[in-house]
Amino acid sequence: MDITGEENPLNKLRVKIEPGVDPDDTYNETPYEKGFCFVSYLAHLVGDQDQFDKFLKAYVDEFKFQSILADDFLEFYLEYFPELKKKRVDSIPGFEFDRWLNTPGWPPYLPDLSPGDSLMKPAENLAQLWVTEELNMPAIEAVAISSWKTYQLIYFLDKILQKSPLPPGKNKWVISSIC
Repeated sequence: MDITGEENPLNKLRVKIEPGVDPDDTYNETPYEKGFCFVSYLAHLVGDQDQFDKFLKAYVDEFKFQSILADDFLEFYLEYFPELKKKRVDSIPGFEFDRWLNTPGWPPYLPDLSPGDSLMKPAENLAQLWVTEELNMPAIEAVAISSWKTYQLIYFLDKILQKSPLPPGKNKWVISSIC
């Protein structure tokens, strides 16, 4: 949105491709990030991650092998959580589902991502150890990456790439230490 502007019609979740608009231009990070914020908001409304996970499983079971519209998804959501439908969470001022889908600009709700910091901090710290001029091999070897999840390894490698080029000879050590 910083590049295209907040009012750009392509910064909506539900984009209508007008004549003369290249469909490739509609695929950018905005729908993914804004969609993530919307799904996080829906989970926030439920208030219980286990309940929301059960909803997601039911959603996949209900609509597998089908293409559906956002309206179908949201209708299923409100039917699955009748107490939220009764509270009319789809029309809370400023957070209306219609606004999420049809209004360009920043999402009205940003999820708290701070719990993820504790998962990514070790990967960030290890990357920092690799880019120092003098390698501290005992500190590097003390990091137990065998228990890391794939996304932590990818994050670590991404951090290493951001700091590239590494000093000569370190590339093979990085690869051998994670393999």
